Amino acid sequence: MTAAILYEVAHCLIAAGLALWLRHRALARPDRPALWMLTAAAACLLLGDVYWLAHLIVRGGVPGIFSACDVAYIGFFLLLNAALPQAALRSPWTSPFAAGLLLFTLLNAVGWIVWTDAWFANVVWALVLLALVWHAAMLTEDAVRPRRRNALLALLCALALCEALLLCLPDNGRSAFGAVRVTLWLLALFQLGYALKGDRPLARMPSPAWVLVAVFGELASFLSQGWVYYGFQVLTIGAFVRAVLTACGEEERHAD
Repeated sequence: MTAAILYEVAHCLIAAGLALWLRHRALARPDRPALWMLTAAAACLLLGDVYWLAHLIVRGGVPGIFSACDVAYIGFFLLLNAALPQAALRSPWTSPFAAGLLLFTLLNAVGWIVWTDAWFANVVWALVLLALVWHAAMLTEDAVRPRRRNALLALLCALALCEALLLCLPDNGRSAFGAVRVTLWLLALFQLGYALKGDRPLARMPSPAWVLVAVFGELASFLSQGWVYYGFQVLTIGAFVRAVLTACGEEERHAD
């Protein structure tokens, strides 16, 4: 429990620092609404983290499903979606990349419902993440090469089958396949980054690409426990920080 509290303290400090820094940037450029959206998103992330930390300290455990922190985290993803550049949101079925990511997100939502038996909360989470994935995928699909996309979709199919198998197995059977599951998630993560970067260096990926990486980390953590959960949560916050820094750089270039 001490390690979990220390982790949440670090998470709160990162979110607080990011919110303050973004507020400073937004005040300096009041004509850039995306900066205000990112500031509000970071503030929602901080509120959710503070509630989670307080629950750990006072109650000695994590909050229940769809508590106040879930409302804050949902606000975080909604505001992050609003901060993305506008895109022509055509039908996702015209884009294999967007369709594959949406289907994978939807299958994860089904897994959350089966695992937790909490319908309402998971449906709300799924709708929020589906909207964000759709938006970000439409902004990034042009840079994705067909071969890299196909390799990613194949890995996502294998991962979905693995997760479905694990949900059908008893607890002792799940532990035996745990290493396979984590390996597939990591392979899919690396392939996602490889596909999103296109011909650019990884460090020059646009902010919507980093948002997709953050959502991927969130999806991975939802069906994980222990150190695997915290590892993917670190990926999520790291990708969000990178998305914020990239978005601020993009706003500066547009201003010039």
